[in-house]
Amino acid sequence: MGAFVGVSKLFGNKIIEYAKKAGYSEDNILILSGDEIELAKKYPETYRNLLSCRHHADRRAAIDYGKDLVASWLFEDYLFDILKNHSETFTVSLSGADKERKILARARTSSTSDYEIIYKDGTTRKMELMNDYSGYWAKNNRLDLRDSKYNKLRNESALLLAIAVGEQRFSIIDFSKEIDSTYIANHPPYGFKPAYQIPINSEAMIELKSEKLINELSKYKE
Repeated sequence: MGAFVGVSKLFGNKIIEYAKKAGYSEDNILILSGDEIELAKKYPETYRNLLSCRHHADRRAAIDYGKDLVASWLFEDYLFDILKNHSETFTVSLSGADKERKILARARTSSTSDYEIIYKDGTTRKMELMNDYSGYWAKNNRLDLRDSKYNKLRNESALLLAIAVGEQRFSIIDFSKEIDSTYIANHPPYGFKPAYQIPINSEAMIELKSEKLINELSKYKE
C-alpha cells in the first residue's frame, strides 16, 4: 500500500477535498486525480518534472509516483499543523526542498530533512518523517531506508519520526547515536538499489496521540 491509498483512508477517502481545502495547487489536484492527460496539457513543466523522477519512482508509473508524493505532502502538512499548534516546548518549521509543494525535476531535488525542531533553549534538530501504510513494520519488526537517506540522517545527526499509519503508532530514532543496521546492496522493494534495514519493535511503538508525540519529541534536545 502506497502513500496515496494510506492517506486516502486516513482522510476518509476524501483526499482530493482535503487537498483543495488545504490550498493545494491545481496541478497537484490533477495528480491526485490521476488525470495525466490534463496535467500534461495544462501544466507541461510539472508533467516533465514528474517524468524526470523515474529514479525515485522505482517500479511505479510516473503518475502513481506523483500521487504518492502529493499524498505524502498532505500527511506531512497534517502532522506539521499538529506540532505547531500544540507544543509549548519547541517550535517547528518545514525545511524540505519540496516545502513549496511543487514537483521538482530530479536534478533540482535536494535531500534536506522535512522538519526543523527548534527548542526553547535554542537547540535545533533536523527531523525526517517516514510512514508505513502497509503494516510492513508490524509484520517484520524492521524498516528499510534508502542508503542516501540513511547516510543523510547520520551526517545531520537527525531524528527519524517513524509513523505506522494503519496501526496509529510511532517511534523516534535518534541518528546522533549509533544505529543497529544491516546494509543491503540490492534491495528489490527499492528497485534493487542499496538500502539499510533497521530493527523496529512494533510492540514498543507509542500510540499516535498529539500529546504523546510532543512529549517524546521534547526529550531530544541534544
